[in-house]
Amino acid sequence: MKLNKADEVYAIAVDIMPQIKKANYTLESSEIDVNIAKSNYYPSLSLSAQWGASANWLMEDPNGFNRSLGDQINSTKNTYIGASLNIPIFNKLQTRTNVKNARISVLDAKFSLQQEKLALRKEIQQAYADALAAYNKYLSSYEAVMSYKESFRYTEQKFSVGLVNSVDFNVAKTDFTRAQSDLLQSKYEYILRNKILDFYKGIPIVL
Repeated sequence: MKLNKADEVYAIAVDIMPQIKKANYTLESSEIDVNIAKSNYYPSLSLSAQWGASANWLMEDPNGFNRSLGDQINSTKNTYIGASLNIPIFNKLQTRTNVKNARISVLDAKFSLQQEKLALRKEIQQAYADALAAYNKYLSSYEAVMSYKESFRYTEQKFSVGLVNSVDFNVAKTDFTRAQSDLLQSKYEYILRNKILDFYKGIPIVL
């Protein structure tokens, strides 16, 4: 069972964890807001166009005949095209304030992103420490099983020739069984702790 290294896990997690992505998107958005605020320093040109016409089903021509809709539209249509140029002269102070506020938002977003990264690193380091402790517990439990297994084997041999009574035999057997149980428990605890590290790598937890 290979133990995931904390730095390796963090290098992957920092690119895929949703809280980091959200903080990055917020930072990108705030940087765009700075450019939008700066755009108010420059003149702006706007264009507009309009087209209209009117028609009436019952409209008659001078001879008393109903005029066709097409004829009415052609005779009443009108178009309009206009342009306006806005040169910012009096709002520079407001624009400067808006740009400054937008830049402050960028700094806030950068700080939030850094805080999220630090929190993620702390979580992973704690998860790694827990997994390492579980791994060491598994190793010590394995050594204990080997020791109790050998002890029980000797006790069993002595019991078979009458050198050990049934009480000592049962004690040795119980100790061996308990050590096996502790080993199994420590094994699954280590697997779970390692799966938590897998989660930070984007690997679904499947037991």
